[in-house]
Amino acid sequence: MEKPSTKTEDRYESKLYMGSETFFSDEKFNQEEIENFIGVIQDDYDIIIPVRVTPITFVSGSKYKESGWEISAINYPKIGATPSEIDRFMKYLAEKLLDRFNQHTICVMDSEFVTMFRGARYYDKKEKVCKKSD
Repeated sequence: MEKPSTKTEDRYESKLYMGSETFFSDEKFNQEEIENFIGVIQDDYDIIIPVRVTPITFVSGSKYKESGWEISAINYPKIGATPSEIDRFMKYLAEKLLDRFNQHTICVMDSEFVTMFRGARYYDKKEKVCKKSD
């Protein structure tokens, strides 16, 4: 029996976290919409970084629960992307998802840092709320 060929890389993973609701609205979107949008972004990017989309639930105290997704990318040996290429793509993807799905916050986590992305709509709305309370 012939042995299978193997290729080993150092382990690396970057994860992105996003909710399923639009900011300041009851509008929700589903996983298929997320997957289709990610596919378009991947097609238009320099290299295709494969991702895994996993449903999750955010819980913050007894009064807040929101469905969402963990979107993760690894240094899949078949592709040969470096950790910096994966990080660059995941941050690019976060910006695109933030805008397209009108998100309040999206976090990208690598082996060292958590980077929080907040949309322009968050700051616009925050300013309006502050002005009303003055």
